[in-house]
Amino acid sequence: MTGWTVKDEANHIYTFPDFNLAGDATVTLYTGAGIDTTAELYWDSSGYRCNAIWNNDGDTLYLRDISGNLVISYSYGGFE
Repeated sequence: MTGWTVKDEANHIYTFPDFNLAGDATVTLYTGAGIDTTAELYWDSSGYRCNAIWNNDGDTLYLRDISGNLVISYSYGGFE
């Protein structure tokens, strides 16, 4: 997944580092700071207000491959 990106509607972009994901594996992307492992990656969003990326009132995630092709988009609404 090296070079793939995750983006939200506000154009906050995370680019995957040198990273391989096995076919049956999962990875969790945290927006805060931490040390990347094979199962956990960290956006290190400290440059954003309150370190927030995702909006509580709704947002959309876009996952794109290294060529920029949309692989997945996922939208959610606000929380009550």
